Parts: sequence; C-alpha cells; structure tokens
Amino acid sequence: MIEKVMFEDIINSIDHSSNGEFLDFNLIQSCSQLLALGDSESLSQVERIVIHVLDKWSIIPGDLKAIWCDIIEAVGYYPYLQRCYEENSEETTLAEKIRQQYHKSHYIENVYMHSEQKKISDFIFMGRNVVVSAPTSFGKSLLIEEIVSSRKYKNIVVIQPTLALLDETRRKLKKYNQFYKIIVRTTQPPSSEQGNLFLLTAERVVEYGEFPKIDFLIIDEFYKLSIKRMDSVRKGVNNNDRVNALNNAFLRLYNMYRPQFYFLGPNASISDTFKKRYDVKYFDTSYSLVDSQIIDMTKSYNVDLPKRKREIAKNAALYKLLNEKLRNEQTLVFCSSPSRCRKIADGYFRFLENERHLERNLPICDWMDESFPKWSLNKYIKFGIGIHDASLPKHIGNSIVRYFNQKELNVIFCTSTIIEGVNTSAHNVVIFDDNKGGNKLDYFDFCNIKGRAGRMMEHYIGYIYNFIPTPPKMKLSIDIPFCDQEDISSEILVNIKKNEVILPNQERYKKLNEIPEELLSIFKKNGVSIINQIKTLDYIIQKVKQKTWKEITWKNLPNWDNLLATFNIAKECDLLPFDNCILNVNQLCTILSSYMRNKSLTHLVEEQYKYLCEKKETGDENCYDTAVEKVFRIHRTWFQYVIPKSLRVIDSLQRYAFEKNNLPAGSYSYYVQELESDFLPSNLTALVEYGLPASTIRKFSSHIPNKMTEDEVLAFVRKNSIKIKGLLSNYEQELLSLI
Repeated sequence: MIEKVMFEDIINSIDHSSNGEFLDFNLIQSCSQLLALGDSESLSQVERIVIHVLDKWSIIPGDLKAIWCDIIEAVGYYPYLQRCYEENSEETTLAEKIRQQYHKSHYIENVYMHSEQKKISDFIFMGRNVVVSAPTSFGKSLLIEEIVSSRKYKNIVVIQPTLALLDETRRKLKKYNQFYKIIVRTTQPPSSEQGNLFLLTAERVVEYGEFPKIDFLIIDEFYKLSIKRMDSVRKGVNNNDRVNALNNAFLRLYNMYRPQFYFLGPNASISDTFKKRYDVKYFDTSYSLVDSQIIDMTKSYNVDLPKRKREIAKNAALYKLLNEKLRNEQTLVFCSSPSRCRKIADGYFRFLENERHLERNLPICDWMDESFPKWSLNKYIKFGIGIHDASLPKHIGNSIVRYFNQKELNVIFCTSTIIEGVNTSAHNVVIFDDNKGGNKLDYFDFCNIKGRAGRMMEHYIGYIYNFIPTPPKMKLSIDIPFCDQEDISSEILVNIKKNEVILPNQERYKKLNEIPEELLSIFKKNGVSIINQIKTLDYIIQKVKQKTWKEITWKNLPNWDNLLATFNIAKECDLLPFDNCILNVNQLCTILSSYMRNKSLTHLVEEQYKYLCEKKETGDENCYDTAVEKVFRIHRTWFQYVIPKSLRVIDSLQRYAFEKNNLPAGSYSYYVQELESDFLPSNLTALVEYGLPASTIRKFSSHIPNKMTEDEVLAFVRKNSIKIKGLLSNYEQELLSLI
C-alpha cells in the first residue's frame, strides 16, 4: 500500500497529465507491485489508479495500452476492458478472449459484468438468497435485468420505494414483455399464459389480491426495512407505516411462496440472525467502477460570518461554481427541502437572467405556459435549470430527469428524492445543505448523495463539491424487524408465525391474537397502527350508541358533511397526520370538493393562488409558486396516497361495526377508486401510472372503446398512437411515445 499523501499525488499527476507522460511503464510497474501485495487496501489503490487512467485513455501511448489492459483485467473491470479491447483487438490473446467471454452476460446482449457482479450473478443462479451492500456506482440494478432476462423464473416481484424508480425499471424491462406481463397496479390481474413481472411498492404488494406462485423476490433499497433507518416524517406521510408495509410485503410473499430473493442497497450491514435464518450469501463491498473526488467548498465562503451574511456568501460561491467551472457539465445540487430548492434555484436564475443566449424552448415549456402560466419553473427550465422533489407530478419529475440526462438541462436543484428515486447522468454533485428534512445529514446519507456523482460507462470520475462539514464516518448496521424483532411494531408482529416470535415479544403477540379473528384479519389487511384502528373502531361504536352515525354511512360520492364527519374521525384517531400538515379538516374538505367538481389541478392552483393573494401570506411574485407547490403536494401525497389509505381503514371498520349491530353500512370504495384514478374511468388509470397526466388522457378518452381492460387500453393506445397524437400538444406527444 502506498502512503495516503503520496498516493493522492499520484492521482493528481494522472489527472493533470496532458500528453501521457505520467502514464508510463513506471506507473504500470507500481500497479503490478501493489497487486502482488494482495491486500484489500493495495487492490483498492490500483482500482482508483485504473479509473483515472481510463479517464485519460485517449492520451496513453499506443504501445502501453495493451499492458494497461492487463492491469484493467486484473482488477476485474471487464465492462471497461471490452471498450479498450475494441481499439486493440489484434492484441487480444485467446486466453484473454476466454476470460472476457466468461464475464459476458449470458442473457443481455453486448453487456459485460465486472468481476464482483459476476460473482453475485453466479450465486443467484445457483439458487442462493443474496444480499448486496455496495456503492451506488457498483451496478447492482444490472442484476435485476439479468434475473429477468434469464427467464429462469416465471413470476418475479420487484419492490422499489418510489413510483419514479419503478417507472424507470419498467422502461428498462419493457423489452421483455413478450415473455412477461408487466404489472404495475393492484387492479391488473396476473397472466396464466406467460410469466408475470410485478413492479410494485411495498404498499401495493400488501394490497394486491391473489398472487400466482412467486419464484423470485427483489427488494431494492433494503435498508428501508429498518425502523432505525426510518426517514424523518414528511408532511402528510407516516414513514413508520412504510417500514411496516415493506416488512409485511416480504412476510406475505415469503411465508406463502418461499421465493428465492435478492436484496440490494448501499453501505449497510445486516444481522447474523437474518443471514442464518434465510441462508443468505451476503456481499459487503466498496467495489466501484467510478471514483469519487471530494472538493472542499467550505473555504469558498467565510463560515464565521453571521447567519444571513454567511448564506449570501455561500450562495454567491455556489452560483460562481455552477456558472464558471461547471457550466457545461451535468450537476445535481442537494438541498434540504423543496422550499430550499426553489429559493436557491431562483437565486441562480436571477444570477443568469441577463444571459438570454442561454434560453432554450423544450416541449414542456409550452405545456406549462398553458397549464400553469405563472409558475417560475418554466422560466428556470428555459435557462437549463431544473427542480426535483417529491411533490412534483410524476410526469414533470420524469421529464426533468430525462431532459437532464439528454443534456437539455445542466443543473437540477433537488432533495433526497432524486437520490432514492431515479438514476441520472450527473458528472457532479453539490452537497449544499447539511440536513435532510428536519434531521442532520449523517454519513450514510452523505455517501448516498455523493454516490450520484459519476456514472459507470459514462463518467469515470464523479466530482463532489462539498459545502458542509463531512459527517463522522460510520457503518450503518440495520435492524430487520420481522427477523431481529427489536422495537418491532404490532403491525409487523401479528404477521409473524407463532414459532418465530422471540421471548420478549411473546406476551404482546399472545394479546394481539386474543383479538377476534375476523377483526384481526381486518387490522392486518389495513396495515396501519393497530392502536389507532382500535381507537377508530371504538369511536364508531360510540357513534352507534349515540345514534349519530348516519353521516359516515355514505356511499358512492360524499357530500361536504360526509367528508367532514369522516375526516374528523381520521383526525381524532390519528389516521391522518394533521398535526404535521399544511391543511386542517375544513380546508381538506374544501379542496377535495373543488377537485371532485372540476377535476383540474390548474383550477385548484388558481383557487389557491387567489386565496394566498387575498391573505397576503407571501410576496405577490411568490404567491403562484407557493400555490403550485401546495396543490401538487396535496395531490401527490394526500389525494394519491394518504386519504385513500385512511378512508379504506375507516370504511372497513365502519362496515364491521354496523354489520355487527345489524345496521346498514356505508361503502367508500367507489370514491377511493375515483380519487386514486383522478376521476378517470378505472380502465384508463394505468395510463397515469405510465406517465400521462389526467388532463392529457381526458383529451382522447372518448376515442377509447368502452369496457376495455387496463391491458387492452394500453395495447390500443400504443397501436393508435399516431391518431391520438393529433389531439395532443408536442409535450403530450413526447410523453405518449414513452408508454
């Protein structure tokens, strides 16, 4: 191993080599000596040298390239090696060709695996359960495609944490639709004629009806199983429910079908208990085909200034960096919250505002001018600036990432959602803020964010411009509640088999199972806090006794009084997080009623804009942006997730209570379905899942024959896309082509 200071000097010399003078035989000899030592530190140093040499490949003397190929092969970088051999094919020996072929994917055309990927692939196809903890740039997701493309497994479930990531996976895997029916919604039935590929969130796995026999289960970002790793609570979202859902999704599929599984995630270890119980082959590696170079930016501004002056100086340093050094490179800027994204993005826009030659007009701009004419994001996009956070409608978030990867946008100001949600072609990452939501950024988050800089086969080196103190180094050891049973919630505990419950939890398990079987079954299916469900049931029973129950026994579409009565139950019984919310019960009823009448986000934004202007809660120029952000957040988080979930819980419990008392029960299922589908016909909702906004679908919905299934609708739209495109704007045509 070379001493750290000396080694960094070597890396720096490679980076600043302009004519290949440093990339000579002496450096090759140093690499050979390090390889001969055989220890992990020395090997890691050679790996870094190789990545930086590859970045300078065009200036390496021709007579040395064949020797460098030997070093590249020695560290197992076969994806890069193939590219190098293409230039020097006559130099390739038969033995080298054999080793190359061994690392070539058996199922994906023209894809080569690096040595660590190959090891994992071999274990998977030997039938082992595999858990991989590795950096973002390892290429873990390639193995998902390898599993699917092998066609060795008839029915596969892929669980990912976000709809954006699932959509990206769907696009990547849709080429296998001749072998697999791709299922993304709980309303899509499985095929009995071909295999099924389920691409679902954990919540949808729990909600899905009857699965066929599942042969293989994949959980992406498996650290989200851990209650200790639970993200801070976002407005309107109880993340504890999401931890419970992921644990219960695994338990449901594993207990019923015993599928082989593959867990993947970054920089996290798991307990020996889990490895032993499930016979897991565990890979914990720092192996990467991208090198991360951290540049300390805290010296670019005076950290000792008073807070306001420090912020001004920090912003100025950022804008100078983006405009001068990183102007023509793809850069992600991590900010702590959506409001910070918008504030910092607006500052950068004003910094560039006089440079009109930068303006570009993308298809989305005309659509935004028509739909949300005063929204600042439109003018940002024209200057190559994007924003990405969890509140954005799915199609807008996807489009911003797509334009960024196509180099139509140069910079995205983003929250952690882009880190977890999608893959980008970012060359650089700027870590601007030192918190994530309401929590300080820890080393785990820091590593995940910096791991987004660079991209295998595209950017050999990723640059991280760090404006914050680096968090203390730590290794994340996660708990898996259904196995380790530390701080296990009742919602997970009830789904564990009796013989697997450990002693400290046995008494609580016994008490839970004293609940009547019919009621316990309802609690399990609902998947939210059992304590809150019991509170809800008691609340409803009191209404029965007081004969004040009629307002909650509604069917089909509710009126104002129905909504008010139902959401008051949700508030009182903690089914809706109003204490961490931008709404109160009355406001929620108002905005829901308006949306039910008008079925238009544009209309909701205009209403909210007028309200904010009248209240003068923010400056006039910011009122519209605030209205857009609020409406989008309410629509995506509340209308699409939180409200349907809570209504299903109340609906199931009121049915149970009223039927037990021989009283007519309500039925919320129609309204829930309408709300989740944006009040579109149920068979058209798959189009929303595939990235079309509801407003676009309404333009051609009358052209789709009645009584088609979701699958038939998708087939019809693809077949008649040319005709349908004639009804749409350029941006909407662009979205349609991606289905």
